Amino acid sequence: NAISTSISKSLHLDEVLRVAAEQIKEIIGADLVLFYLRDERRNQLRLSCSLGLPDDLTSQIAVLPASASASGTVISERKPLLIQEGLSTDQRVTPAGREIFRSLGIDSLAAIPLQSKDRVLGAMDVAFGGTHTFDAQEQQLLLLIGNQIGPAIENAVLYQEVQEQVQRITSLYMIGKGLTGALDTKSLLEIVYAEVSRAIPVDLFTYDSYSEKQRTLTTVYEASKEGQQFFRPADESSVVDAQGSVLGRVVHSGTPLLGHVSEGTLKG
Repeated sequence: NAISTSISKSLHLDEVLRVAAEQIKEIIGADLVLFYLRDERRNQLRLSCSLGLPDDLTSQIAVLPASASASGTVISERKPLLIQEGLSTDQRVTPAGREIFRSLGIDSLAAIPLQSKDRVLGAMDVAFGGTHTFDAQEQQLLLLIGNQIGPAIENAVLYQEVQEQVQRITSLYMIGKGLTGALDTKSLLEIVYAEVSRAIPVDLFTYDSYSEKQRTLTTVYEASKEGQQFFRPADESSVVDAQGSVLGRVVHSGTPLLGHVSEGTLKG
């Protein structure tokens, strides 16, 4: 009840997970608490919150495969996984995870699915130093906690999605409002970038002007999340051949291209 009451006070995902981890550590006496949430689009698990894990080790287990990991097994099978000893040599744990647990002296783990209705949203990993016997009462408590946290996570994610949608609509309105008062291309692009970056946390924003006659693309405006911006007149900008380029495909097809960067190449 204490955990349920605490996590119901917020609709912000980071705060929900942080409060839950603190409560679990206190109630269960765990040495380490990890929350992994599913990234269904990439078929991965992402470490969304940790308590007891040194910052310099976080990156090594920040992303796990949806399969071939203890947390992934819990999610796919929809049932807890209890490892009472020998965690640092258990092959169900990823190699990076085994090494981290060994270095921290963590030897036992309970991985619990986080469910809301018929969906498994992620996994909660509760770990202990030394051998730990999970008796029936503790197993039931961990399952109860997982069943309380799952709906709280879903509510927080839905709230975040609604907030993002509101921000996008607001940004579109502000862009339209700003464009009516823009007197030059530079001002126009600055307004568009300001509103786009407010709605979407982009690392890099560029505007390339297309010459149909020369079939070239000219980078006119570029801005980054570090705050660096520059505007270049067309005769001073870098010009590239649009034929065969990613942006050229977008221009010629008239349709957007969505994808991810792999080894410097955009995969659409």
